[in-house]
Amino acid sequence: MSKTLCFVPEAYVPLSRFIQAEGSTPVAIPVSRAVADYLRLHNAPLLLACLRGGEVAYQKANWSTLHEDTVEAEAAEEISEKGEGVFVLVSPLLTNMLPVVSHWDNSVAEGKGGFRYGGTDGIGTLRMDEAGEKVVSEHARLYNSDPDSPYVYNTEDHQLFGGNEGNKNFKTPQFEHYIGDRYSLYAVDDLVAVS
Repeated sequence: MSKTLCFVPEAYVPLSRFIQAEGSTPVAIPVSRAVADYLRLHNAPLLLACLRGGEVAYQKANWSTLHEDTVEAEAAEEISEKGEGVFVLVSPLLTNMLPVVSHWDNSVAEGKGGFRYGGTDGIGTLRMDEAGEKVVSEHARLYNSDPDSPYVYNTEDHQLFGGNEGNKNFKTPQFEHYIGDRYSLYAVDDLVAVS
């Protein structure tokens, strides 16, 4: 059975690679020296985030071994829960603001979707595959149904050009009206954002 080696530690930014380890053995996670120096400069608290049994738990961590290009962090006290888990180092100093902003909103233009500052939807989606190992893109048809006109776009389903006012019937790119000039075509899944 394949276990995912990546998870979303709430709003925390993952600061190390994700490692799989037994909770009964000491967990030491290598961190790049640049990240460690930044965290130490700001006297940032460290936490080990652990995914075990579908739940994420946090435990205080300390710096341990210093190497030339990496620093290791380890649990400050013995990990109470035993069993295999996936661990990553995080700090309250660095957090994400999820979901990722795409500036596309599916609810505008009578459900066709379109540009809206701060929107988080997309015509397509970037997500992790079932194994959590690679990014998969899912997208809707952008081109028109006429195979002889590849430059005519599907504006019956999506408001791809122009603003939310006027210009709703554009079918092709025009001066200063391009696909994705003010928005992203893809909504980004939280797991993809932190991977």
